[in-house]
Amino acid sequence: VQASAPKVAWQRIYRGDVLPDARGAITGPDKFSGAFQLVTYGKAPPVRIGVAKTLLYRDEDTNRRRYYVGTKDSNEGTDVWDAATGPGTTLEIRLKVLVGAGPGTAGGIHIANGQASYFARIRTDGIEGLNRNFDALGFDFHSDFVTLRYVVPREKQPAVVQFVDARGRTGQTRIQSFDIKVGNSFLISGGGNGDPPNHLEWEIESIRWTNAGAIAWDASQVGRQALVKIARRKEMVAEQRRRAKLNTKPVRLTRYRQLFLDDYLIDELHAIRRQVHSADKHPANPIIDGDHPWLDGMAYLYGAVERRPKTKKLRMWYQSYFSVKGEERVVDVMCLAESANGIDWTFPRLGLVADGRGSKDNNIIISTRSHSGFDECITPTRDLHTTDPSKRYRSLFWANADGYRGTYAAWSADGVRWISSPKPITTRMGDAGSTMYDIYKRRWVFFARPIDNQLSRAISFSKDFKTWTPIKVIFQADKSKREDFYNMQGLCYEGLYLGFVTIMWEEPGRYALEPHLAMSRDGENWQWVGRQDAFIPHGPRGSWEEFNTQMGTGEPIRQGDKLYFYYSGRTYPHRPYYARGNPEIIPKQLAENDVNIGLATLRVDGFVSLEDHHGGGLVETKPLLVSGKELHVNVDSRFGNFRVEVLDHAGDPIPGFTAAECIPIRIDRVGVTVRWKGHQDLVSLGDKPVRFRFHLKRSRLFSFWVD
Repeated sequence: VQASAPKVAWQRIYRGDVLPDARGAITGPDKFSGAFQLVTYGKAPPVRIGVAKTLLYRDEDTNRRRYYVGTKDSNEGTDVWDAATGPGTTLEIRLKVLVGAGPGTAGGIHIANGQASYFARIRTDGIEGLNRNFDALGFDFHSDFVTLRYVVPREKQPAVVQFVDARGRTGQTRIQSFDIKVGNSFLISGGGNGDPPNHLEWEIESIRWTNAGAIAWDASQVGRQALVKIARRKEMVAEQRRRAKLNTKPVRLTRYRQLFLDDYLIDELHAIRRQVHSADKHPANPIIDGDHPWLDGMAYLYGAVERRPKTKKLRMWYQSYFSVKGEERVVDVMCLAESANGIDWTFPRLGLVADGRGSKDNNIIISTRSHSGFDECITPTRDLHTTDPSKRYRSLFWANADGYRGTYAAWSADGVRWISSPKPITTRMGDAGSTMYDIYKRRWVFFARPIDNQLSRAISFSKDFKTWTPIKVIFQADKSKREDFYNMQGLCYEGLYLGFVTIMWEEPGRYALEPHLAMSRDGENWQWVGRQDAFIPHGPRGSWEEFNTQMGTGEPIRQGDKLYFYYSGRTYPHRPYYARGNPEIIPKQLAENDVNIGLATLRVDGFVSLEDHHGGGLVETKPLLVSGKELHVNVDSRFGNFRVEVLDHAGDPIPGFTAAECIPIRIDRVGVTVRWKGHQDLVSLGDKPVRFRFHLKRSRLFSFWVD
């Protein structure tokens, strides 16, 4: 922007990621483009320059947000900004912080002149100033306003950067000495790493400079002026926030424990990160193998696990096979195992299906020969609302033998003696499917593998297990990203639908099938929770689970404060898809072919936690309508403390339920009742909408609920 008169104009530049069409809307000498730029062409600007409100501009190359004043290269002499160059020139910049840095990220202000530079980095867990001599200059971004003053050094004296924040605190740091060049210009840039909210944004409120020496620096006066403006601004912002919060529609809180897999109940997060957790593998693994006289030594969890309602014992349906003398093809079978503690398993001799020896003295309940060409993936599921006792258990399975091919149905009164349909219910699905019963909507769910889209996962529903809805793809694979969603299991948990999508990774260093967490609130629209990190990661080289950790179906088994999840592991790689043309990425197999079943455990509700970043953080819910008396939390705060305050609909703390009045929680427990000094429960709050504000300090919050 040329300044032909004392008045200097400024151009507002929008962030390129908000308004892409505005990217590059302003340029300067040498094709420079930035957030904004002032060009005076040697004419002295006025002492004070007002700056229009300016949003930060995304630099796509470095993913940083920058302000530039001066020229692109501050190390070269230039005639662009003579008013801000030369010994003795003083420059004052007043910043107004808009957005603070997110957890673990930093943004800062970089000042450079000639060969020297200064960088003040702002973090949520502390403020630090760095330059080449590691001098410290700190200011508090919570102060809202910060004024920086830079003095161009005379001769070989060090450059000085001073600051005053809105609390009237001052500080100073030096930039190392450097050779003064007559034409040196000045650069100030600011940036942060990451996307909102993990970056810094601010406005430059004003810039002024003089060539006649230092501007008068009255820290107390500057601080007082800033405090007055902050008070007015906070009052205005507070009123705007209250109005916005009152316009938020309350959410009726259900009887379930409320997890934080998404932001459904969250209104605000401050210095909080969401951590997705993997399950812990049991030291006794593997706990089940196929080493029985009637089997060929393999145990796949193409099946399910349940806790029997009456006996409370566990029952597992798992897959194996046996060979028949004189025949090349093996016979696939489903077997039954039982356990009282989930770790030690027995194998009942049922006398139902003949094995390769011609004997029925085994634990086999289904085979290729006895049930419609059974091949794999029968996932027995209990129907909690059936009116036909003979069909208490149901499942779909894949058949591909003896003239049978397609998806068939099976049913049983006791989960042991099964009947299969003589004809397929569909031939449009492939193998690797699973069945789930939706206890919320009383319907059956089939997670399918479409024949014409086998790298993706689809879903279908049925009320009667006969008529199924057209399939709907819920996770579409992208071949350009080498995606293969091989299988999926689902379950109902605390009012949510959880899914475990088996991703077949075919890349160097990660050639395995692993389950990844997904979720849904209606059972039909799904989203990733743990897209990159596996819920049960594959094992190290040479281990029993090096190439595969596929899970079984069924509701999670709760044992004390743990959830039990069962899975099968393999010592050999699965038949590849992408690697067929690149066999070199398949690791060399170190162990003999074997498949076994293991156990992984997880803290109750422990799929995801909200965690503060060192100095503490806040989680505020949307307005909630609660009908219970007591507030409970699943929290780990043994190394810090955890408090809860109750807010009204507008977000104002309710007397008697403030954070200061909350009895601190310093414990690791899956169920803790929150108390306040004058209140043991929530009864006095009535039926008005309330918000919960959780204060975390070195804590992890997994869930909360009211009963």
